[in-house]
Amino acid sequence: SYRREPPPPIVDSAGDMRWIVDHIVAHEDPRRATPRTHTRANSPATRGIPAARRYRVRCLGFPPDDDTWGPRSTLLWDVRDVVREYEDENATVSDLAASENANDHEQAEKSSAVT
Repeated sequence: SYRREPPPPIVDSAGDMRWIVDHIVAHEDPRRATPRTHTRANSPATRGIPAARRYRVRCLGFPPDDDTWGPRSTLLWDVRDVVREYEDENATVSDLAASENANDHEQAEKSSAVT
């Protein structure tokens, strides 16, 4: 199969090589979660996110085999907009699932009360 070469890394002022984060693929929380994050502007999307959460990121032009894991704190510093977008999308999905579960439970209660 054809594999395109990724763009060259960016060299920052400290001489460190950096790659462009395309998007976050997944996340994992530690088994024993550390205290939840507390920020001044705690949006619904960030409430309840463990401080030690890690994200699996895919860099621009790289295949899934080259995904890397990074701590949330570092990624918030480097690519805050990518982290916020991922958290907002996942909060929306979680909220929808919770809402659907509540509706299903409510319908089941109504059905059992009618009989």
